[in-house]
Order: sequence, then C-alpha cells, then structure tokens
Amino acid sequence: MNVAQVYARAAAGSAVAFAQARAIARRLRPVGGSVEVLVHDPLVRRPEAAVHDGVVVRRFPLAGDAGAGARDALSDHLRRVGAAYDVVHVHSERALDAVASVAAERLVVSLRASGLPAANLVRLLQQVRHRHGLGVLLHAARIVCESRWEAEALAGGLGISRARIEVVPPAIDVDALRRAAPFATGSSIVLALGGLRRHSGLERAIAALPALPARFELVALGPGHGHRWLHAFAGDLGVAGRVRFVVSPDEDVRRRWLRTARVTTALSWTGTPVVLLLEAAAAGGLLVASDVPAHREAAGRLPPGTVQMLSPRASPLTVADAVIAQSAGRAAPERARLPSADEVVAQTIAIYTAVDDAASRSRNGHAQVAPAER
Repeated sequence: MNVAQVYARAAAGSAVAFAQARAIARRLRPVGGSVEVLVHDPLVRRPEAAVHDGVVVRRFPLAGDAGAGARDALSDHLRRVGAAYDVVHVHSERALDAVASVAAERLVVSLRASGLPAANLVRLLQQVRHRHGLGVLLHAARIVCESRWEAEALAGGLGISRARIEVVPPAIDVDALRRAAPFATGSSIVLALGGLRRHSGLERAIAALPALPARFELVALGPGHGHRWLHAFAGDLGVAGRVRFVVSPDEDVRRRWLRTARVTTALSWTGTPVVLLLEAAAAGGLLVASDVPAHREAAGRLPPGTVQMLSPRASPLTVADAVIAQSAGRAAPERARLPSADEVVAQTIAIYTAVDDAASRSRNGHAQVAPAER
C-alpha cells in the first residue's frame, strides 16, 4: 500500500507530522508499502524532493509564491501521478483544493491540523470561497477527527453519515512531557490554553488575576493576534506585569510551560482541542475548564479531580476561586491511559487498509467502505 500524506504550509515543518509518517512507513515497508509527504512550502521556488528516514518528502511552492500565472504544483503532481497512491490522506482544510483530482474512494481527510474547533470549521467550509474544498470533503471515503464531539459537530453541521467519520484520539508523548524541564520562576504559574484569539476565554483568565494572590502569574500560550488588546485589557486591570504572552512557541518551550504550570485553564466557549487538555494533565498539572463538550470528553479520560468544570459564563471571581482550589490540590496518583503514538499509528493504518480494500472492491461493483478494525 502506497500512501501520500498532504499538508498545507502551516504544517510543512511539523516534527509531529513527519514522526507519524516515519512510523507508518516503518509498519508498511516490510509488506512493500511506502509513505510520501507532500507539502506546500513557501520557501521553495520549484518542486523539491528528499528522503528522510525512509520517507520521501516532496515540497511544492504555492501558486502565489511562484510568480504570476503559476499553477499549484502540488495539484499538478497529484493530477499526473495520483493514481500511484493507494490512499491520499490530507491533513488540513487548507489543502483540500490540492487533492480535488484524487478519486474520492481513496481519499482520507483529517481536519485537526489548523486547530480550529469543529463548529467553526463547519462555518468556514460553508463559506463561498471554500465550496470546492467542501465538495472534496463531502465525497471523501473517510474523515478522521480527534474527538467524539468534533465528529458529531461535523456530521451534524455538514450532513455527513457518522459511519464515514472515524475518531482517532491524539497521541500523547508522556515521556517527552516528563523530560521537559520546568522554567525557574518564583511565581505560581497559571497557564491559559486556547490561543490569543476571541472566544478563547483568555480575557476571563486575565480578569481573574486581581482576585488572586500576588504570587500568581498568568502565561497565555498559543497562536493568535490578540496579545495587544489583551495586554491593554490587563493594563486597565492593573495586572499587566503579571501576564506573559508566549505566541506560537516551539514544542520544547510549550512542554516546559506545561511542566511549569501549577494550574492550567481552558475557558473557551467553543472548546479547546482535547489533545491540549490531555497534555496538560500528562505533564502533571490540574485544570480549570469551561463545561463544554470538548472539555467534558477530555475530563472523562482523566482521573477524578484533575479537571474542575465551570460554566462558560462563570465570572472572573468564580474562575479565581477555582484556580486557588486547584492550586492547593495534587494530581491524582493514578494516571489515565492516554493513547500512545504506536496505538495511533495502528488505528491510522487500519483506516488506510479499510479504504484501500473498499476502493479495490468498488472496481467489482462493491463500493461500501467497511469500518476500520479496532
């Protein structure tokens, strides 16, 4: 089985993505299979290919980066040789247009690469400028989500049969988290997840600071462009000196902050990706989270008391009380059984096998995709 994994440029340098591709390649190689990674890369002017740990990585310029009138080289590659891949797995809604020429029966789509909550993603794909990508998604053989709530949101929002949506929970590298060295600080760190954007709940975490003892400092972690107005908001409350913004940190820095945090908050109205809450717990922290489906699902995988749930409308004073209560607690001695990288790779290969088998059968008039084996 020959597999192509397609990424948008946002994931072009993702160490996690390449690690999974290498692990899948190691499983497929003994039976004659292979994995290629196809990425849009704004740093290249023409298509480039290299082999890394047995995985062919092909980088393609974006049409807008290659000069006026340029076509999308990744799309052209798939038009020419796409039939050589038994399964094409696209990992971002931003790359859906690039795989439009791929036979739907061989297409697997994951939509978690952008980090968008599923409900927001449904609205994004329904916009006029994404209608082509929406058509690709609607006809894909299999859609992969990281959580049940995300799968339900996509199924309900787009009218897709739930049977075509697989849930593959994110792998948690517990050893890497435990190896990360906490930052040296004399403060009690409250780590805010969800990014520097609207609906992340970060403004309520900031508003809780005046009610917290002076030893508490807030570290806001993640992508987004809201740090200026959030900094101004903190200044209005007189706590700007106790708020730190860490925009788009690398993996090492992110893990170190997770290890440093006394309490981690996830106060989004729409839900923080489940993987972020599981990582925070795996790093040894306790959490305060808004009571929304994504967070309930994460809490259900963790020992009792790890996550204190609050109403999404909870006041800053209520948030402060919860942070103080959790900071005085201890992580449960029992540990949740979090999915390992090997388990995630095995599930992913099972999906590829089911799609490849169904595509082969469809040539004989049997087009139904069988569920992947668990």
